[in-house]
Amino acid sequence: MTDFSALLRQYTLAVLPWQLGQIQADTARPAATQISCRNNADGQKADGQQADPMRTTESMLRAAQRVPHPHVLLMGLGDGSAAAALARRLPAGRTLTVVEASPEKLRAAFPDSTGTPADAGAVWWMQGRHTVLCDTSPKALVYLLLATGRTAARSTMMLNTALPPAEKTFYRQIQRLLLSAGAVTAPASPPCPPAEAVSFCAILHPQEPRLEEFFAQLPHWLTEAVIVWDADRVPAGVPQAACTVRHLARPLANDFSRQRNEALRHATGSWVLFLDGDERFDSKQWQALPAVVHAAAEHGAGGVLFPRVTFWPDKDTMLAGFGMWPDMQLRLMRRSAGLHFRGRVHEVAQGTEGTLALAPAITIRHLSRLHKDEAALAAKLAVFDNAAGRNAHRLNKAYPTLPAQFFSAVEACYNTVTLILLGPAG
Repeated sequence: MTDFSALLRQYTLAVLPWQLGQIQADTARPAATQISCRNNADGQKADGQQADPMRTTESMLRAAQRVPHPHVLLMGLGDGSAAAALARRLPAGRTLTVVEASPEKLRAAFPDSTGTPADAGAVWWMQGRHTVLCDTSPKALVYLLLATGRTAARSTMMLNTALPPAEKTFYRQIQRLLLSAGAVTAPASPPCPPAEAVSFCAILHPQEPRLEEFFAQLPHWLTEAVIVWDADRVPAGVPQAACTVRHLARPLANDFSRQRNEALRHATGSWVLFLDGDERFDSKQWQALPAVVHAAAEHGAGGVLFPRVTFWPDKDTMLAGFGMWPDMQLRLMRRSAGLHFRGRVHEVAQGTEGTLALAPAITIRHLSRLHKDEAALAAKLAVFDNAAGRNAHRLNKAYPTLPAQFFSAVEACYNTVTLILLGPAG
């Protein structure tokens, strides 16, 4: 049986030693702007002084005891006193997970947490049923909480009232995401091919490595594959696939959105599914996709996001932390008149109809760092820079990583055909 507290602890310990200056990644940290607070409803007095820590802790303990859910989620570490008190006094059978978005704050509160395993006995969250989940990325925090059963329905969520107002804004966002996430499971044996046709789309360069593998992954149930090549003409000897493939040629001209919109223009299916040349689904996930399409259509979702893992530096290790995982990608969309891509680079799909959903157990495998050497990767980033019109991309030599087994364990927490219904697209 999986020890979910240990799983969250493993993630936190991978992220914790790193500082934002060491890596370049998208992050979503607590807002830096100050928010006025005219009364002490959130545990802060009007003159800016903090409420009595003992009274604050007792108030949180009473809240945790009123509804005996198996999990208690404390949003924000604060000075650590409330978390330590909850960890000491929660009865057996209940777990405490502190959700913290600042590795710096966690390191400052528990300097021994980045030391040797022998130091773990001095840190309450480094062993046993209680733990801290830490990352700057709200998507990673929510994804891991949901995966390990820390859902709104099974958890008592509380905001650490000792936090400054700006941090409370961030943690309220986490609470809202957890409250709005509703999971549904598609039928185990949906129609295959799906009742609604799916067009696969990709924009490719003729020199992309391992194109044979890319085309070999495509299943027969796809209505078609629409491939737009960055070239003046379709390359000779293109690999075969199990489905019908339509090949088009159009030079990139430093505009990735134009390429994707060209693929959309030629697609005929009710749904479109995009992957890049260095991305793969495994066979089990391809088999589950018809069920995902069925569930998305049944529940009014117009777009489905997939988590994405990036292998680095080898096939047994993947990037983690600071927005590099789960790296949610909107790749399955209901085709509509308003659907289009914007942005010359790192293009974004816009105009999806209905709500969004997440397929948490169908993970895109991003293989660029396995298939390309440093020179090829640098050339790829140069193409991105040309499209962006500035030098904005670079290779870093070091990243937080976790073993592939960690990501497999998290993925296994979800049913393959589960959808998590999110809010409206926008």
